[in-house]
Parts: sequence; C-alpha cells; structure tokens
Amino acid sequence: LREDVLAAQWFVRYLIHSIVTMREGQSVLLSEEKVRLDKIRRMRSAPAQFDLPGQRDDLRAIGEIVAMGEPAIEVVVEDLLKNRQEFLRTIAAEVLAAFGDRAVPEVLEVATSGDARERGYAARALGAIGARGPALEALRQLTTSAQWRVRSAAVQALGDGGDDARDLLVRMLADEDPF
Repeated sequence: LREDVLAAQWFVRYLIHSIVTMREGQSVLLSEEKVRLDKIRRMRSAPAQFDLPGQRDDLRAIGEIVAMGEPAIEVVVEDLLKNRQEFLRTIAAEVLAAFGDRAVPEVLEVATSGDARERGYAARALGAIGARGPALEALRQLTTSAQWRVRSAAVQALGDGGDDARDLLVRMLADEDPF
C-alpha cells in the first residue's frame, strides 16, 4: 500500500474513520481515568477490565497510520488538523505527535500559509510534536501574530517545551493583550 500513494491515503482515511468511531462518545480515556486505591484492593481477585495501550484498537490504528509514512501525514493535516471540529483536531495532534519531527514540515506549511484559525491549530500540533528546533522557530513566529487567538495557541503550545520555550513564554508576558 505504501508504494501506491492514492491507496495509502485511502487506507489512512479508513484508519482515521476507525479511530473516530472508537472514540466517539468516550469522554474518559484510559490515560485520564482515575481509580481509587480501595476500589483496586477490592478487585484484586477479578481480572483487569481496562485496556492497556497495546490493547487499545485506536492506538493500534494510530501506529498503523504512522507506519504508512509520508502520505499519511498529508491526510492527517488536510482531513483532521484543518477540520473545524475540535474532536478531530485533537486526534490530529495526537497522530502528528506520534510521527514526531517527520510531521513538522507539513505542519509548518499550515502554520505559515493557513488562515488565522488554521495557524492556531498548527501551533497546537507543533506543541504536541515538541517545541524544539524548527517547531520552536515556527511557534516563535506565531507568537508575533496580529491575531490574539494565534498568539494564545502558540503560547499554550510552548507549555511543554524546554528552556528556550520557557524564555519565549516569559517574553510573552509582556503581550499587550491581557487575555
């Protein structure tokens, strides 16, 4: 499938559809679930009833998307990252973060050429990938945007960055827009 770009893109769309279907209506995912210690002690003899990351079908589908390589990045950016639905953009950021630095050039294109809404989405995706190297430079540019929403998204994306991101965050405290 990887050798046929069109087939690869449609396979990625199938996997995306599977992820969306699996996650629709799921307000709490395993990574966010909290369990009381006393409840665990009572259930020690019962078999585990939660899916570990290797068992979750949605995470396996993300792994398959990443395995498809470059054609998949374009589909994720075009179909998910640029979508108006927050739910789909959240999935896009997660998938692009799984690609890591390989996804940065596609996301940078949106960060520099998209409209204000898309630049904000791109900032969030860059933050999920990691605020370092080219991603940090793009975020640095986005912090100077005339649109406060773009600046806000860029600042939020810097939150998990290193020392350079922290220094940029400190400089952003001087932004004239208190919001």
